Amino acid sequence: MEVIRVASPENLQACLRVRHQVFVLEQHIPASIEVDGKDVLRGESHHLLLADEGKPVATGRWYFQEEGVAKFQRIAVLETHRNRGLGKRIMDEMERQAMELGAASVVLDAQLSAKRFYDRLGYAAISGPFREAGIEHLRMKKPL
Repeated sequence: MEVIRVASPENLQACLRVRHQVFVLEQHIPASIEVDGKDVLRGESHHLLLADEGKPVATGRWYFQEEGVAKFQRIAVLETHRNRGLGKRIMDEMERQAMELGAASVVLDAQLSAKRFYDRLGYAAISGPFREAGIEHLRMKKPL
C-alpha cells in the first residue's frame, strides 16, 4: 500500500474520485457541497492518498483551523477496501504530517456511524450531535 502526499493535479483528482464514490454515490451528499475551496494544490489544505497496486482506495485532507490545531476532513475509504486498517493508516499519516508541521491537536467532525472508529484512535467527543450535509455528526478532538 502506497501513501502519497498529494502534490500533483492527477493525485488530487484521484482523491476527489474516491470521495465522490464514498460521499456522493454511497451517502448521497450533494456533489455541490462535497468539493469546496479547500480542494486545491498549493493552498492551505494537505491531501493524502492511499493506493493499492496503483489504484486509489482511500483519502483524507487536513488544514490548520487555527494555530496548533489541525482540522481533519473528507476521510474516505472505498467500500471494497474497508475493514483492512486503511482508515487508521490514513489517520496515522495525517496525524504524523500535522505534527511535523506544528499541530498540537486535531479536531474533526465525525459521522455518528464512525464514532467508535475515532474513539479507538483516541479521539473524544467535544460536542453534542449536529447535522451536516443531512448526516448526524459529532465534533471530536485528540491531542497529538
